[in-house]
Amino acid sequence: MSTLPIEVLRGETNGLRLGDPAPRILPGERILSIVYPGISYPKEHPPATVVLMQLTGVKKPEDIGNNGPSIAATASAENEHIEILNNLKALYGRDSLIVGNYVSGIFPKLQQATVIRLAELQGIDYNSLAEEEPGRIIHEDRPPDSPIAVQATEKSGWQWPYYGSIDATPLFISATIDCTKNEILFLKRRFEGRDGKTHTLEESLENSVGWLMRKLDSNQESLLEFKPSFDGSIENQAWKDSWDSYFHKDGTIANHRQGIASVEVQAFAYDALLDVVEFYNSRLEAITDPSEKSVLQQKIEGLQLRADKLKRTVMDKFWVEDERGGYFALGTDRDEDGKLRPLEIRTSNMGYLLDSRMLDSNDPEIVRRREEVIKTLFSEEMLAEAGIRTLSNREVRFRSGAYHNGSVWPHDTYRISRGLAKCGYYGLAYDLVQRIKGVVEKTNMYVEFARGGESGDEPINRRIVDVWDEKLSRENRIEEPPKEPQAWDVAANVAIDYFYNSSSPKKALPTQATDPAKQLFEEAILSQIHRSYPHPERLLAG
Repeated sequence: MSTLPIEVLRGETNGLRLGDPAPRILPGERILSIVYPGISYPKEHPPATVVLMQLTGVKKPEDIGNNGPSIAATASAENEHIEILNNLKALYGRDSLIVGNYVSGIFPKLQQATVIRLAELQGIDYNSLAEEEPGRIIHEDRPPDSPIAVQATEKSGWQWPYYGSIDATPLFISATIDCTKNEILFLKRRFEGRDGKTHTLEESLENSVGWLMRKLDSNQESLLEFKPSFDGSIENQAWKDSWDSYFHKDGTIANHRQGIASVEVQAFAYDALLDVVEFYNSRLEAITDPSEKSVLQQKIEGLQLRADKLKRTVMDKFWVEDERGGYFALGTDRDEDGKLRPLEIRTSNMGYLLDSRMLDSNDPEIVRRREEVIKTLFSEEMLAEAGIRTLSNREVRFRSGAYHNGSVWPHDTYRISRGLAKCGYYGLAYDLVQRIKGVVEKTNMYVEFARGGESGDEPINRRIVDVWDEKLSRENRIEEPPKEPQAWDVAANVAIDYFYNSSSPKKALPTQATDPAKQLFEEAILSQIHRSYPHPERLLAG
C-alpha cells in the first residue's frame, strides 16, 4: 500500500519532517498534527529476564512473582521523559495473564501471584460504569485518585477497577487451572475479595466459570461477545482495542450497538471450557457420594456441550474462502436486527487458533483449514520483517504504523509461533522467533509493537500522527511510538531464550518439522518466503 505523496499533503502536514514518508491517509481524513517526541534507541539491551525482574519489582530471577503480577509496561531510561510511554505502569488483567502464561514453565510463581491478585479484584456486583459483573476479571486497575484514573473518569466516565475486557476472564480460568498442576492445593488458598470477605481460589474459579457460561448462553450462537455498556467505555474489548480495529472488508466500522465476537476470544473461551472439563473429570474418581458425583457429571456435560457448540459456530460462521485462499475472519458483528455478519478481513487473530485446541485434530478438514491459515499468515500480505502483521496490507484500513491495523506485535507473533510448534511446524515457528529477536537486535528495545512495512523500513514509529475522520466525525491516532519495555514482548523473549537457547535447562523445541509431511509443507513455504522476501539468519540469545 503506497502512502500519499508529500505534495498532496503540503499545507496540512503540521510538522512533517522533510524526507519522512507521509502518513497513509484514507478518504475523508485530514491530518490534525504530526509530533516528534524525540524517541532514542538505547545503545544496548539487557537480557529479557532482567527486564522481567524490573517489571515485577524484584532483584533476583528466583523472586519473580514474589511482589505480585507484572505491570504492563514502563519506559527505558533513554525515553522515560516522553509522557505517552509512561501510561501503562499499571496492572492490566489480560496483559498480566499473558505474561504469566508465557513464562509459566520458567517462573511459575508469577502466574500464581497473578491469579491471586486478579481474584482479589474479581467482580462481585453489576456496575455498568465499571463494566463490572459477578465473576468478571478486570481490564485495568489504578488508584482512583491517580492522574490517569481521574482523567479517564472525567473524560469517559470510568469507575474503578475497570472491567472492560472480554478475554481476561477465560484466560484467568485457564491460568487458575494451570496453577493447580504445580500445586495440588492451589485452589484452597484464601484471599480477601472486594466484598471484604475471605474466599478461596476455588470459589473465584467457580465464579469466573459462571460468568463465562452466562455470556455464552446470552445469544443463540453461544459466542463470547463484547458490547460496551456505556458511551465512554472501550468499544473493542479484546486485545486489539483501538476503536477502528474491527471493521468489514469495505472499511465500514463494526456495529458496536450489537455484540461483536472476536475469533481469538472464541479460542480462549473454548480452551477455558475444556480446561474446566478436564479439571472436573480429574475430580470424579475421588468423589464417593453418588448425588455429588451426578451433579459434577452434569456440569461436565453442560460445559462440553457449550464447547462443542462454540467450535461448530466458529467453523461454520468464521471460515472464509476466496480467490486468495482460506482464512478465519477477524470475528462477527450483527446488524440492527441482530443477524450475525462475519468481519471478512485477514488479521493475525486467526493465528491464535493454532495455539488453541480448536484446530488440534487430525480430521482432514481441520488439517486443511489449519494449513490454509498457515499459508495465509506466511503470505506476502501478512508476513513482515518483524513478524506477522496485525492486518493484511491488502485491507482497506491497513497502515504499517497503526496501533492494531498493520503493525507487528512481538507477543502476537510469539503466540502464533507457539501454536505452530504445538502443531509440529517447528521450522515455521523458528522463522517467527528469529524475527522477534531481530526486532530486539535492531532497536535494543523490547517494544510493544514494530512497524509492519517493507524490509529496510524504520523499525518503529518515532512520531505521533493524529487525523480527523470527517465521515465518522472523530479523531484517530494513526501512528504513535510503542511503549518499551512492554511486558508481553519481554515475556515472549524470555520464553524464546529458554526454549531455543542451547544453554537452557532443556532445549525443548526443534528448528524444523520432524513429521515428513509437515516438513515438506513448511519447506515449500519457507522457500517461497526466502525467494520473495529475503530473511537474513539471526542469532538467538546465547
